[in-house]
Amino acid sequence: MRQRVRAGLLAAAALLVGVHASAPAEQLTPWRVCVPDAPFPPYLNNDPARLGVAERLMVEAGRRAGLQIQFERLPYQRCAALVRSATLEALVAPAVAAESPGLLFPRRGTELDAQRLLARVALVWLKRPDSALQWDGRQVQGLEPGAAVGMRSGMVAGVGRLQELGLKVDASARDADQLLRMVSGGRVAAGVILEAELRGAPEALGDLRRLERPLLVEQYYAAASAQLTPAQPSQLAEWWRQIGLLRDSITLRP
Repeated sequence: MRQRVRAGLLAAAALLVGVHASAPAEQLTPWRVCVPDAPFPPYLNNDPARLGVAERLMVEAGRRAGLQIQFERLPYQRCAALVRSATLEALVAPAVAAESPGLLFPRRGTELDAQRLLARVALVWLKRPDSALQWDGRQVQGLEPGAAVGMRSGMVAGVGRLQELGLKVDASARDADQLLRMVSGGRVAAGVILEAELRGAPEALGDLRRLERPLLVEQYYAAASAQLTPAQPSQLAEWWRQIGLLRDSITLRP
């Protein structure tokens, strides 16, 4: 008898998953996700007609969880404020924001659950050929204290680490091309960029050099508001679960 009941429950669960996977948009629960208003390819393209891999992952995982993911594109700090106030349901956030009040991250016990992260990204150093910059993973050499290091506008991960090293962050670059020009032209002493942005066009580096050891490797998550309605925690848990199941599929790799 118990086996028949258990089988029935499993069949019902499978049916529910199938309904979510194939449900039309009008049957899905709207779920508003805030992403940076600057592109960070290949993860976030800031283009509704051509979503990045992290955006597509959130959409497909949401569909399977019964959610219709709707993107809002705003500066990161504005995204975080809107999610904390429950004006929006979720945002893309780095692991360094996990201790921020008002935000929920997937956890296993007290630790972040890396099985349910959105993306793991490496931030790498760029320097001019005549630069003495060296980096051993702990200390930076060859840069003056307070030297300016260029980053992309909207980048959150890496800012605190550079400041800890006694460096100034210049985040005025709108895109990767502008950042490369800033480093090459001497506007900043060095640059930090997503390693994945260099894979597609290594020739864009020109004479610039990339250091082998990254500044850091950061994990990004779909973080949610801590002010959830009674129905939302289970929806969030299923969305996170589906993100973990789908993330490494061949069509969603950066």
